[in-house]
Amino acid sequence: MNDEKTPVKAAMEDSRLDLLKGTRVFGCLPDDALCKLLPCFQEQRAGPGEVLLRENEEADKIYVIESGKADVLKLSEDGRTEYAISQLGPGDTAGEMAIVDRSTRTATVKTVTPACLLVLSTRDLQELVDRDPDLMNIYFTIVRELGLKLRQANRLTVDALEQDLRQEKMRVAMGHFIGLVIVGLTTYSFLLRTTAQLVQRMPSGSFVSLSIAAMFILLFIGIVKTAGLPLKEFGFNLDQWRRSVKDGIIFTLPILGILLLAKWVLILTVPLFANEPLFNFTAAVKSTAPGNKAFSVATVAALYAVSVLIQEILCRGGLQSPMHKFFAGPNSSRNAILFSNLIFTVSHLHMSIMFALMAFLPGLFWGWLYSRTRSLLSPFISHSLIGFWALFVLGIQQIAKMT
Repeated sequence: MNDEKTPVKAAMEDSRLDLLKGTRVFGCLPDDALCKLLPCFQEQRAGPGEVLLRENEEADKIYVIESGKADVLKLSEDGRTEYAISQLGPGDTAGEMAIVDRSTRTATVKTVTPACLLVLSTRDLQELVDRDPDLMNIYFTIVRELGLKLRQANRLTVDALEQDLRQEKMRVAMGHFIGLVIVGLTTYSFLLRTTAQLVQRMPSGSFVSLSIAAMFILLFIGIVKTAGLPLKEFGFNLDQWRRSVKDGIIFTLPILGILLLAKWVLILTVPLFANEPLFNFTAAVKSTAPGNKAFSVATVAALYAVSVLIQEILCRGGLQSPMHKFFAGPNSSRNAILFSNLIFTVSHLHMSIMFALMAFLPGLFWGWLYSRTRSLLSPFISHSLIGFWALFVLGIQQIAKMT
């Protein structure tokens, strides 16, 4: 019976010697020293979720993981929460500080999976070193290992501090951002009645929209200065301009067809729109507008193009971009698109409630386009195409007034 076990035991010892050679703590020791040290190790098996070391408890053992995984956990300052700071696997060691410092543990180690460990008592090690001074090298190895871990800890600490600093700057920037948005919306709300009256008196609502957009551009300038980020982070990015142009055109063409079909169906099925022409190239300019009609349409179209550019800079660049950075989690992009578009929709109330509601769905679409490349080019192209098609070809604002 003993003859059958000897080869198995020898193979296990060889395997564990190889394991110790692969560790940073014991790997520098010569083979004869490891052979002397190996009998001092005791095998320990642990199930998942078992605590091997507990922070602030007495340090008297060192562990070598033979198989399985374990998390290294650190308590928060209030002692109520544990945070995983690293994970250990086969060949890793835990608790080696106990060899040179018999004070309390600096972290908790808890198994994640079933694990097999080799455990060395500091008392057994000390007795062995007392009998064999050649093993004293292990203490120098431990000091070197601890120095390496200290450098790693310092690097992690610096990274964590830099991350905290970035988050703090982001919180400050978002605080200013929210304040500026509140100021802008409050000012717009106070002027809403006046602007609605101006829309009725001006040849086109685009004049008023452009004036409001110009006011909000000051908001954008404040957001950019507060964030301290390059303009590229606000959509002024042409790195993927070919894709942006392609997205802006290809994804927009079906919408133009849907708008045309929708108006045609309204004319055929709703008596109120029976006399409305399918194409209405002058609906964007009031019939009472003075001067040449073609010149008025061209002027309004030019103003609309400028207004679209400013709207996209404000909504996508000034609102959606910061929100992409502010929101976290799997739905962060969706939330950034939704909330920035709600503000975009509200900014159209001076035209009419119906017109504002009609701007909501396209705004979601343009927000989605922007999220693909983070470039203002694709939503600007799409917004311009849809706007010109709806306002200067189909006359959709005339339908909004009729409803």
